[in-house]
Amino acid sequence: MADGTSPSPTTPAPSAKKREPRELTGFIVSLSGIMVCGFLAPIGMYLSYAEMRRNPNQYSKAGFILGIVGTILLVLSLVAVAVAFHYVSEQYNGANRMIEQMETADLADKLVNDFAAENRRLPDEQEAQQLFSQLGERGEGIDYKPGKHGSFTLTQSGADGKTGTDDDLEYPGFAPLPPPGEE
Repeated sequence: MADGTSPSPTTPAPSAKKREPRELTGFIVSLSGIMVCGFLAPIGMYLSYAEMRRNPNQYSKAGFILGIVGTILLVLSLVAVAVAFHYVSEQYNGANRMIEQMETADLADKLVNDFAAENRRLPDEQEAQQLFSQLGERGEGIDYKPGKHGSFTLTQSGADGKTGTDDDLEYPGFAPLPPPGEE
């Protein structure tokens, strides 16, 4: 060296300050929270904050910042999951309502066909409403319009719950009747 002495092979070279495990713990946990498991980010943020208060260093500051970022990402992810769950449940409920309406229309169609088979004619609107009363509450929202030659239309209220609007559901029906004059 410059002073004429050389380091001996047994003397270790000067090294950087040795880090204590807790100095890096918050940083590693925060980084893991962002990279792997979001639920670790708030824990890493807390550990880094505690280390910053005890012994401020670059790793505790970086761990704290990463913990904040990870916690924000975690919260945003949870909000996104909640919104998606709400959307899916609304779609599921709408599909269930539609299935129930179709089942009700099928039952009403069967009632009209049974009436036509017994009486050899379609029921009038008042008779149809009496038939639909057998369905209880489900039969209250059905409008019936007889047509010609055994055809008829069943109408149910749509999403707004009112009949006579654009979102009503119409089900065409047919009851086989004998030709006119044939008894």
